[in-house]
Amino acid sequence: MEIISNQTEYGIIRRLQFINTAKPVYSALLGLTKIGVELPRQEESRKMPRDWLVTVLFILLGISSWVAVNGLWVELPVLVQRLPESWYLASYLVALVQVANLGPLAYSVLRRLFNKNIEGPAIHSILLVGCLSTGILPFVWNKITPVLGRDHSVAFLALAFTLALVDCTSSVLYFPYMASFRKTYLMPLLIGEGLSGLLPGLVALVQGVGGNPQCVNKTQPDGSHKIVPVPAEPRFSIEVFFFILLGLLILSWVAFILIRNLQRAKAARVPSNSTENLSESGLPFKSTPSPEEVNFSGRKSLYILLGMQAFICCLSNGVLPAIQTFSALPYGNSAYHFAVTLASIANPTACFITIAKPAPNFATLWSLLGVVMVAAGYILTTAVMSPAPPLVGMVIGGVLVVAAWVIFSGVGAYLRASIASILRTVGGHSALFNYGAVMQAGSCVGAISIFLVVNYASVFHAYSPC
Repeated sequence: MEIISNQTEYGIIRRLQFINTAKPVYSALLGLTKIGVELPRQEESRKMPRDWLVTVLFILLGISSWVAVNGLWVELPVLVQRLPESWYLASYLVALVQVANLGPLAYSVLRRLFNKNIEGPAIHSILLVGCLSTGILPFVWNKITPVLGRDHSVAFLALAFTLALVDCTSSVLYFPYMASFRKTYLMPLLIGEGLSGLLPGLVALVQGVGGNPQCVNKTQPDGSHKIVPVPAEPRFSIEVFFFILLGLLILSWVAFILIRNLQRAKAARVPSNSTENLSESGLPFKSTPSPEEVNFSGRKSLYILLGMQAFICCLSNGVLPAIQTFSALPYGNSAYHFAVTLASIANPTACFITIAKPAPNFATLWSLLGVVMVAAGYILTTAVMSPAPPLVGMVIGGVLVVAAWVIFSGVGAYLRASIASILRTVGGHSALFNYGAVMQAGSCVGAISIFLVVNYASVFHAYSPC
């Protein structure tokens, strides 16, 4: 899923423009490459060759950007069987990531109050908080607390919010920090951000879900008997998965410490009087418009692009992630598992494709939007008809719902990234500001609306395998 994975892109990086909810991670991957970042010219590369060690360090730092939130998301197929929120857990996580956008806002206010660059200490702080939160998770994720007469996994949700706060704030820290380094090192950071979605997805694929729950006759405290579902065990435990996430975060933190202190990393910095990272207007990473992107000039085109972005983000960062359990879980735990993990892998993969070839014209955008709407329509249909969606109990039903999620995630990510790239080229800073605004508005409206519908209306229904 692309949950929550849209991140800051060029001009808005400095002003909270691209904060992702969910799987976010990923829009920035494109935005910053095609939207505002030019790869170094061959002549420049010959003058100042890229240091391989510093390159690896920036890749490792980039992994920490969204690895925690993406890790929690791909682990949902295992968690929903064991936590009291059950099928509603996804809607809670989507809402928490939206609320976590307060983190970047708070940082922006502090930065203005102190009136100086504090990215370095701030990055140390969020990595510390991220490591502590992830390190606590394995020990408390299954602790249940009664709230207003209902059981809730308060410890897990609180730590999930903290990790979302960390990941959202990284969007407005990492890229401004890169302004002090040669632009040739920006691409490694972006690659690391892509890996922040890929690596948890691959680990979750290896972990698996162990199959569907088994129905067991269990004796109740009053002596009666009740048939209850007992979850199958994955290849390795949830605790091990969280420790793997912790290892990735620690690795990123060590990489950042080395970037701050190694002489080779200091040599990669841009001298204070250098204009390497500035355009004629004084803004970093100015790109040259391509012939294809001239097709999108004009105010009407900008409004259409912004409308597309708001609509896609409403679905991808709000509505659909919250109902993924209702859409895929009726087809079995394995189908849900593959829908979550493969979709999370498709998202950054599509972003890498956009770096090489963004959508060239409106005809392509409208065609791809049609594909997204067909996939979203099928997903919504399966969710609304839960627990008896089309072709339930048949292998082809599981295959179709997994394919719908992968297509929606991959094509949706490609669309968002292409729109960001186009707006950066034809609209500049103001277009990117509006892009960030409509992205956040669409995501927020979608997340809040679907949270209320899922938890307080009788539209979506879970089922018991027993």
